[in-house]
Amino acid sequence: QASENAASPHQQQAAASATAVHDDSGMLSALAASVSVCRRRRQPLSFVLLEIDEFDDHVFHSGGAFAGTVDGELRARLEQHLEPGQQVLVTGDAQLGLLLTGDDRLEAVATSRRILDEARSGNLVADDGHGISMSMSIGIASVGLPAKNCRAADLHEAALRCLFAVQSCGGDNVKSIDVY
Repeated sequence: QASENAASPHQQQAAASATAVHDDSGMLSALAASVSVCRRRRQPLSFVLLEIDEFDDHVFHSGGAFAGTVDGELRARLEQHLEPGQQVLVTGDAQLGLLLTGDDRLEAVATSRRILDEARSGNLVADDGHGISMSMSIGIASVGLPAKNCRAADLHEAALRCLFAVQSCGGDNVKSIDVY
């Protein structure tokens, strides 16, 4: 009976990768590393949180095809907007983060607006071959030059506040803030 209840190695690996992908401590440690790099290089840093509006409705209507698109194609599309040293983080089922090292607030807003326009265009193709048009809420926290007391958690919280502000106004927009 114990062997019947034990998870297969494939299930264990899937569970481990799912927790790693959605692990806030992993995201915060990546953000902290970027803060440190930007402080050493004396360059700005922007942290962008993108959340797909009405994600559950998309999944309900498109099934796993939509979730696969978010996981694969959307992430690949986001990486096309990044420069070397910048990265995409998966922070939740419908939420992605961008670490934009070297980008100030205005550059991060411009990048985010391009991403938002692309998401609206319907150019994303689901696993089932259908085009997907979606809206996103985007929150950005930027720091011109990270000070020694600049905490990753503060940037994350500021980006979350901006994201929630966009969502409270109906979504499909970008809001940003400078953190000092």
